Amino acid sequence: METPMAVIPASISYLWAQASYCWNNITPLLISLLLLALLLDYVMFRKRSSRFPPGPTPLPFLGNLLQFDIRNPHTTVQHLAKRYGNVISFQAGRNNIVILNGFTAVKEALIEKKDEFADRPYVPLLSLAGYSKNCEETQGSQGRFQLVRREGLGCHQYADDTQLYLMLGGRSGSGPDDLNQALHAVAGWLRLSRLKLNPAKTEVLCLVKGGPWAGLPLPSFDGAPLVPSSAVRSLGVLLDPSLTMEAQVAATAKSAFFHLRLVRQLVPFLDRTDLATVIHATVTSRLDYCNALYMGLPLGQIWRLQLVQNAVVRLLMGLPKWEHVRPTLAALHWLPMAYRILFKVLVLTFKALNGLGPTYLRDHLSPYVPQRALRSGAQNRILMARNSTGWKEMRRFCVSTLRDIGMRNKTLEKMISEEARHLCSKFKSQEGAPFDPESLLHNTSGNIISALTFGDHFDYNDATFLKLMHLTKDILKSFSTNMPQIVGAGSWFSYIPGPHQKIKKLYNDVSAILREIVMKHKETRDPTFARDLIDTFLKEMEKAKGNPKSSFNEHNLIKTIFDLFAAGTETTASTILWGLLKMVLYPEVQKQVHEEIEEVLGKERPPLMEDQPNLPYTNAVIHEIQRCADIVPIAFPYIIHQNVQIDKFNIPKETVVFNHVSSVLKDETMWEKPHQFYPEHFLDANGQFIKREAFLPFSTGRHACPGEQMARMELFIFFTSLLQRFTFCIPENHPRPSEDRLFALTVTPAPFQICAIPR
Repeated sequence: METPMAVIPASISYLWAQASYCWNNITPLLISLLLLALLLDYVMFRKRSSRFPPGPTPLPFLGNLLQFDIRNPHTTVQHLAKRYGNVISFQAGRNNIVILNGFTAVKEALIEKKDEFADRPYVPLLSLAGYSKNCEETQGSQGRFQLVRREGLGCHQYADDTQLYLMLGGRSGSGPDDLNQALHAVAGWLRLSRLKLNPAKTEVLCLVKGGPWAGLPLPSFDGAPLVPSSAVRSLGVLLDPSLTMEAQVAATAKSAFFHLRLVRQLVPFLDRTDLATVIHATVTSRLDYCNALYMGLPLGQIWRLQLVQNAVVRLLMGLPKWEHVRPTLAALHWLPMAYRILFKVLVLTFKALNGLGPTYLRDHLSPYVPQRALRSGAQNRILMARNSTGWKEMRRFCVSTLRDIGMRNKTLEKMISEEARHLCSKFKSQEGAPFDPESLLHNTSGNIISALTFGDHFDYNDATFLKLMHLTKDILKSFSTNMPQIVGAGSWFSYIPGPHQKIKKLYNDVSAILREIVMKHKETRDPTFARDLIDTFLKEMEKAKGNPKSSFNEHNLIKTIFDLFAAGTETTASTILWGLLKMVLYPEVQKQVHEEIEEVLGKERPPLMEDQPNLPYTNAVIHEIQRCADIVPIAFPYIIHQNVQIDKFNIPKETVVFNHVSSVLKDETMWEKPHQFYPEHFLDANGQFIKREAFLPFSTGRHACPGEQMARMELFIFFTSLLQRFTFCIPENHPRPSEDRLFALTVTPAPFQICAIPR
């Protein structure tokens, strides 16, 4: 018999032999694993249907990222479109991407099928710059509730069950979409949390006139259809699609009588007090459980529950069957079932309206205020409140605030005119010497956003203002240099070190500046008068206190201000910069603009928006500058939550879709000279300005630019003011400026210098 000490060397020798065998066969093992990984990658991520849009063959694991020119991504898309057509596919890592080219395909998606193209995909790397899945950060177990509430749905959680509910309220067209979007958001949350839902245990109940589901599209969860049920048990209550409550009343009566028969056997052993306690615990508590749901039921159904109560009274008080129980009920101070139900509703209503009721009820009730005085002021009715999704709430706020603060009494027009006068003085101070106008244009457009957001202008040399502009520009450049990671990386990528982490540092620096400005607003604001967007947002935050479903919080305020700066400053400044470049490259166009402005405005009167119809050629030149500048060649992406057909191709759900705006603005089927600077694109035979259907620099659909009207006003007043006062030319002994395009989310021209000669 071997001793334990003798076994140890033998075991070590055996393990060493096995390790040597594996090492000697490591090459075949690695090859096998690699082949298996390639097979899984092809089956799971690369296999396509015959009607999926065509595209270049993707590489394993990387997709087509190596074919992506990060310096000029739109040129990559142009080459692909020439080879594969207007609807092409592209793979970034394991993510399928579809790119739409040309006016016809983009119009079909954003105009004809705008409801399908209404959602943005979640890009994990953008969280480094303060962007989360929704309008606020989510974490922990509450994440899914905030996801759902942002989609306009309510949700409860009881033990391990989560209930989602949606009231269509007459909007049957959008209600199912809201439900599907919420389910998609929850599915994404589950995937990120490494959880999985069992569709077989998920029940759907639709309470709608016209029968179960009434022809509405069935919801699905992560690709699995959810079939509506004929009845759903929720917290022990059976709910049917018509809310007749017949099954629930029958089940309650049956269960109560069953327990009453068992209690009857205990009567000889209990006194009346103990008997009442047992009866309440086993029978009458069942009658009171969720009985507010019985409000409004036919008396025939309520009578079935009343029979149970009558049997309880007879058993407790020892009454014979023929004796009426009403006097005994009154003596016991027991309300009959119909009044017990009414009493429960009144108590819940009172508690909810006074902040004492359950949270789930209080959040969805508000007092009804009649338009005329009633005989009894106590007869309040309650209405069910609905909340839109967070992004809609923020978009609506921005649009209304820009309109109310900026456009009331033409305040915005005066503001832009004053800033244009200041810009012209800066140009004049150059005294005709060569200079680069880029920084002046950025400061000018940034000051317009500052006035609307902060309520005041900055001096062009203000350190805080310059730092804010510099950081914003650096963030946009960082996004462009990290474009492949933004498109293809998973949620894990934002946590590993690398150059993309610079975005987080830059955004934190911007946030620190903005938080300081917000803090000063809190200290100095007048609650009765909103000076600017920050004051208006703070007012909405006060209104939303205690409402967990509101998107008005300081995190969203900082993000909204940053979005306005990044979008409003960069796009306007870049467009005017392109305009000045076109003027020095096309002096004959500049001469015609000068002549029209001098004829209509003269040399002194500043331009106003009311002058725009009288300046058709100038207006056409501005529009042609926008078309040729094409500063956002590829619009921000969409994600679709159901299969969509564009042209002859099927795009499966959960696919990310990009719109190639550049291909629309230069569509050879829509423009006479798409690749030339030709202001006559926007003029009719009589020289009058005309709108073009394919002119979509501000995009269209659900996510069209909310600041479009303000941007149009800025472009017209700034450009017309500059051309009214200056003649722009190439400096002597300088080469002709290049029209090369530099991509940094927006497209700007290569640095150049001009001379501004006063007229």
